[in-house]
Amino acid sequence: MTDKSKDRISQLFQSYRESLPVRLQELETAWAELEASWDEERANEFDMTCHGLAGSALTFDCDKVGDIARQIEILFKPELDNSQPVRAGLYEEIRSLLSELSGAIRKVNE
Repeated sequence: MTDKSKDRISQLFQSYRESLPVRLQELETAWAELEASWDEERANEFDMTCHGLAGSALTFDCDKVGDIARQIEILFKPELDNSQPVRAGLYEEIRSLLSELSGAIRKVNE
């Protein structure tokens, strides 16, 4: 691999890491909106964002970020297919994981 290619890859990884706080903010905003008023379309967007972050983070060597995003996705997914009210405790569990995700993202960008 040429030095130019290595530099380009390094720039891509840096750009990805720098985009993580924005992606976290999107998730936090979406979750706050869902807590205020459940909306099926917004719930699906939240799920897709978690899924995308889980996969892309692993691609860019941000394993902890990807692991936490995957935990959120797994925890949240059953609510998408559930016609019942959101189960007790889910909001707090997701908020806690979003807090962990924030810490993992800060660590990646140190």
